[in-house]
Amino acid sequence: MLLFSSRKVLARPDVSFSSGNMQRHETDVFHAEAGFNQIDFAKVYHEGPFDTSNPNNSDIIPKRCAEVLCPSPLVLDESLQAVICRSYAERQALIHLLGDHGPVWANRIKIFSEAGLFCADYAYVESVDISPGGLRISFHPRKDGRLVNVAVTCTGLAPGLPTYTWDPTDRPIGPNWDFTCGGLTPGRHSVIIQLQGVAAFQAEMELVAEPF
Repeated sequence: MLLFSSRKVLARPDVSFSSGNMQRHETDVFHAEAGFNQIDFAKVYHEGPFDTSNPNNSDIIPKRCAEVLCPSPLVLDESLQAVICRSYAERQALIHLLGDHGPVWANRIKIFSEAGLFCADYAYVESVDISPGGLRISFHPRKDGRLVNVAVTCTGLAPGLPTYTWDPTDRPIGPNWDFTCGGLTPGRHSVIIQLQGVAAFQAEMELVAEPF
């Protein structure tokens, strides 16, 4: 989730606002402060069920989708306050995927795991730990309890280090699943986790030799 500074975005001289979902042809577009004051905020922030047979309520759903319209591209350095991730593993993966930009943005990438902010109905990776015996992975399970297809690859990044692969398997996932192998050598390893055939985690992890 991207968290923007409302002041820096809403106060731009070139910003516009929509009365609802921009995919609907009857949606109006307003400009500047005068346009902002035309937005029906009571319906934009409407919560809970409502009587769909009442014609006065027919526009609640599209108005809940009112949009802030900024010319593209929007410079993130000036307006992006934070990127909110669901778990430590997702933060770790995002920083990795940012490459050379990862260290620059790391202090803005936060974790918010409390209930209510994200939809938590489906599976995702909570944490990944590496040890000489293999990987220990904690998953957030599906709310409906269904099995999840999980595939894991751990590739040594130094010459001579092997690749270990755990083939796609339907699992009743949850916390502290162990993916064991013949023994990981100290060094850097690339770990990729796929859920339902989609990459859910990717990062380089350092296995440090035990001092004793």
